[in-house]
Amino acid sequence: MADQNYAVYIEGLSETIQDVSELPDRVKRAALRAVNRATQRARTEANRKMREQIAWTASYLNDKLSIKLATGETLEGVVGAVFRPTSLARFASGSKTPWTKPMSLHVDAARYKPTKGAMLFVPLKAGSGPITEDNRNIGLAIRLKPGEKLTGKYNMKPFSKGLYLLYGPSSAQVFYTVAQDIMPDVADFLGDEFTRQMNLKDL
Repeated sequence: MADQNYAVYIEGLSETIQDVSELPDRVKRAALRAVNRATQRARTEANRKMREQIAWTASYLNDKLSIKLATGETLEGVVGAVFRPTSLARFASGSKTPWTKPMSLHVDAARYKPTKGAMLFVPLKAGSGPITEDNRNIGLAIRLKPGEKLTGKYNMKPFSKGLYLLYGPSSAQVFYTVAQDIMPDVADFLGDEFTRQMNLKDL
């Protein structure tokens, strides 16, 4: 599911607009502009709300939140987020030099959490170019003893003998938690924006 999307559709004018093909051009242009502005607002608000929960950067989420603007045929905008889990290396402080330990983890946007266990930055084979976390060629792994289990909400993937790569939540997981929270505001904005567009003289 790494390359799939979780999406929210912006269809707030459906109660008043049933058949796009039968709309007067002026109304269609107003609806198209309103839906696209509302879709952009949804993406911006989702980015902000998600960063209140997880210590992502705005630029990182911009790459993870997709947007598909409406066309004159559908009047439907879409905001999506990918299911690919986030490497915990992104949330770790330190030089991120392979085989060194991170100083701390900053997953929760509210506070720093100390690392537990023998965590190490490790080089990954995927990708090309210099090893940096930004191009996904560096990971964060933990060394566990035989039979030892890691407690907490992190996801693990075997890396080598005794080492497991650690992952945090995907953008889609967190997007799902904020999507329904932002939709009432987006719906209100959509209605107001449609009215504003209809009142423009140069529409």
